[in-house]
Amino acid sequence: MENQNLWSAMQKLAHGVKFVFTLCGGHISPILVSCENLGIRVVDTRHEVTAVFAADAVARLSGVVGVAAVTAGPAVKNAQMAESPVLLLGGAAATLLKDIDQMSLFKPLCKYCATVTRVADIVPILRKAIQAAQSGTPGPVFVEFPIDTLYPYPLENPRGLSQHLVNWYISNHLNGLFAGAWEPQDKDPLPVDVPLPGKFQIDECVRLVSKSVKPVIIIGSQATLPPVPAEKLKEALEGLSIPCFLGGMARGLLGRNSNLHVRQRRRDALKEADLVILAGDPATFLLSLSQSLKGYNCPVDWVDMLKERDLEKEKANSFKSEESVKQYLNPLKLLHNLENVMATNSIIVADGGDFVGTAAYILRPRGPLTWLDPGAFGTLGVGGGFALGAKLCRPDAETPVIALVGNDACWSQIAREQVPMFGSSIGCDLEFTDYHVVADGYGGKGFLLSDSSTPEIDATLTKAQETASGGKAVLINALIGKTDFRQGSISV
Repeated sequence: MENQNLWSAMQKLAHGVKFVFTLCGGHISPILVSCENLGIRVVDTRHEVTAVFAADAVARLSGVVGVAAVTAGPAVKNAQMAESPVLLLGGAAATLLKDIDQMSLFKPLCKYCATVTRVADIVPILRKAIQAAQSGTPGPVFVEFPIDTLYPYPLENPRGLSQHLVNWYISNHLNGLFAGAWEPQDKDPLPVDVPLPGKFQIDECVRLVSKSVKPVIIIGSQATLPPVPAEKLKEALEGLSIPCFLGGMARGLLGRNSNLHVRQRRRDALKEADLVILAGDPATFLLSLSQSLKGYNCPVDWVDMLKERDLEKEKANSFKSEESVKQYLNPLKLLHNLENVMATNSIIVADGGDFVGTAAYILRPRGPLTWLDPGAFGTLGVGGGFALGAKLCRPDAETPVIALVGNDACWSQIAREQVPMFGSSIGCDLEFTDYHVVADGYGGKGFLLSDSSTPEIDATLTKAQETASGGKAVLINALIGKTDFRQGSISV
């Protein structure tokens, strides 16, 4: 029976999986124990969605499929919208006693769903699931493991005719369940279907770029997925020398201070551009395009003009950060100070509304794959899971975790629209909760920051970094006031 319990874990090992995130339960215990036996690290979370968020982060940062052994809902939808290759392993009641139709829950969200009904099918189903997760447009997949496909079922000595009949039925079921279970099987990864640009597409784009005098490129999260490493894509973009707008996981792709990275006034740039490249498969397409345009140089005056606008806007943001607010800290000032002290190997995890929206304009990710946000679905609560997955992928990064809470006692991103439109902030007003006390209670270290002076802000950020470097998770409860920055932004 030991071989039976190890097989699903061996399948993950063959695919380069180093971590499995879970909220443990009896249905999946054999999977977790087998992973431990094979040296796959099992990370036990306290909420199912946190496990899936952590697996999502690993998939985005490592290029290997992320694995969670749980059941989950919103986190799966978030992974689907973000196009993250995540493998979900779900426990279930025994094949003969199934009571919940999990397939109906996951089929609308996942690229591939399957139930294991025979032990011999574990390996081929997992191979196909992992292939599906990474092929074409990546996304989550789900494999259900009824408990009798993982545990042996001992039969009691029969007593009476009815027990004989029951045992005969169960015996036949088990014979089918374990048929062929011990035969050797190929565990190697199946080939992944990666869409590649055709020669005609590349040639046509070369022609358009060669004629263009005001081109721009918009890069999104999928640029960072395999098969092209993010660093290779960075080199390709630098070779093209075309101004780039970066979003999602692509933030930081060109480093902190690239002359090609345009951060501000995207709407104006798109109106003025004579060519906008929206690459459906950015990494492979742009790598081929760069190779075909050796010697091409984008007109310098166009690049310089866009960068000059950037500097003007950022200078205005800097001035706005010095404006007084009615109470507590100006959030722009706090973020500018954070930007100045953030380590070069930091990974920024963006989880929230108005404060995070402001941070996206101020903070500069330090390099490729150093920014994580929920993605298109915008699910709140990704922070803990994403930070967990990020730390495991990048153990040398600055933190365990430093959480900076912009505490404005309000759902400000909603209030920005609701108050002007309806004249009421009902449902948006909160209290200035003592999050720093909660952090202490969970064994971390909490700091309260309410003084708006630069020395106090810098001192608190420095203490947080020093505490984190000692191995303790940190939370800064920063009480912030309100500004008119991003006024008019709408969040539905």
